[in-house]
Amino acid sequence: MGKILIVLSTIVVILSILVSNRKDNKRLIKSIYQTFKEINKTYKEIFTQGSLFIKIMHGGIFIVSEILVILMVIKSVTKYSLTKQTLVHYLFSLGCIGLTLLILHLSIGYILLITTGIQKFIGDVEDKDLKGKLLLSYFILSVYFTVFLFDPTQFKGIHVIALIGLVISYIVNLKILIKLIKNPMHIRNKNKNIISSITIISILLLFMIILNLFLATCLINQIYPESFSNVSSNFDLFYYTIVTFTTVGYGDIIPLTVPAKLISIITSITSVICITIFLSSVLSYKE
Repeated sequence: MGKILIVLSTIVVILSILVSNRKDNKRLIKSIYQTFKEINKTYKEIFTQGSLFIKIMHGGIFIVSEILVILMVIKSVTKYSLTKQTLVHYLFSLGCIGLTLLILHLSIGYILLITTGIQKFIGDVEDKDLKGKLLLSYFILSVYFTVFLFDPTQFKGIHVIALIGLVISYIVNLKILIKLIKNPMHIRNKNKNIISSITIISILLLFMIILNLFLATCLINQIYPESFSNVSSNFDLFYYTIVTFTTVGYGDIIPLTVPAKLISIITSITSVICITIFLSSVLSYKE
């Protein structure tokens, strides 16, 4: 009886929210429709607008993502259909492939829409040296994370090259941090006021640094298997990176090898630089 009451009360609450917020629902539907339009527009602009560097970066992310997604979906669905030799299962497999590709196509388009917005913001930065560093780091991390997201096994055999790329990105990000700590005015943007520019670039830079450290942690775990205790997936490593970066340190995941301990030390030191020095200097400038 208690379960029935819980289910019914939840349904009543959901229906009441939907009925009472018709205007919000219409705005939501309109927003989703507008997002779909922007995604399609982004796909059209990938190979037609922007500088050659931007075209190569966005086009590369799009092509690599689409190819990896198609191969991954076909491989998984084909494996299922081969075990069931009936027409119904073949049709079901084709439907699953089509639906999955559509969803992933929209997901990739949304990611590209976000990255395009970030790219435009970076492109409007007036300081050419800072703009170049941001584009370089953003390019490396975008490509690495896209490949890692869809097929982490692609890094096998090229771990050294991948680590070199991540080290370069990390050094570049630190240089950007130091430059902004010295003078936040370097982030002046053509189309944004200085306070908005500082806020956006602070969030973007922190996100890139965390992503940089997370990818390095995953690569180390690939090179030296079982470098961390109690890790069953890459999400566990992401959780560990966040917990270490925020200096919480629950202790449920422990670095066991020397490289794992080194990346943990780097993550902790970086968090001190970012949280205590970088953010405090940015906030004090805004004040």
